[in-house]
Amino acid sequence: LHTLRGMLTYLYANNFNRYWYDTKPNLRKTMQERARSYEEQAIEAEIKRRLERLRQGVKGSGLAAVHVCPDSSADVPDEQAVRLVILPPKSACVSMTDTTQATNDAMVVLCTRGSAQRLYRNMLVFLAADAGRLPALKEGVRDALAWRSIYEDREGLNLDPEQVKDARLNQDSSSRTVDDRLSETYQWLLTPSVDPSSPGQTQWDCSLIDGGSETILARLVTKLKREDKLIDRWAPSLLQMELDNRLW
Repeated sequence: LHTLRGMLTYLYANNFNRYWYDTKPNLRKTMQERARSYEEQAIEAEIKRRLERLRQGVKGSGLAAVHVCPDSSADVPDEQAVRLVILPPKSACVSMTDTTQATNDAMVVLCTRGSAQRLYRNMLVFLAADAGRLPALKEGVRDALAWRSIYEDREGLNLDPEQVKDARLNQDSSSRTVDDRLSETYQWLLTPSVDPSSPGQTQWDCSLIDGGSETILARLVTKLKREDKLIDRWAPSLLQMELDNRLW
């Protein structure tokens, strides 16, 4: 039924899982035409807008701030506070062994702040998209933007009440689809470290965030704390042991 609804011109549906044919065409063709008209820039802007919502969960998480698709390294402050940098869609990971584009772009932010060298490099972690899931996310964004524009332009399109209802339902369902795909796509956590035997050499640990019903930010922070990459509380005895190892 989902496939048919996405293809057929005269098939309608409502919230009660009732499907029927009508003599007037639905808005599917109009949506598809509008979806094809969106430029890549508009798609990425909508992805960034939805990622901005992650900032709402920062308070109490252990992170000082979330920086979404920064235009340059100057947009990320150099302070003694842990920050999450979400890389733009173009900085995607292909696989755990092929993270070149993501780590290259992350390295620029990690090492510099504008034209100056970054001091507190251990205060940054990065989140990147999965290259394999990115096309489905962009396709979903196109559909969501198209349905939103149709619903907002319902008077100009002279839609009847049934078509207005259809546009609203599709707007809501396509928006939920984008949110689900966004959570599935932005799943690569990139954390930098330095091997004591090779000072000055940055190593990257690239791992997948666990799935679940929580937000991306909540799952990311849980993973960081579980793996002791984000430590907001440290027992004095453990701190003493660490200091003894390094300051013998």
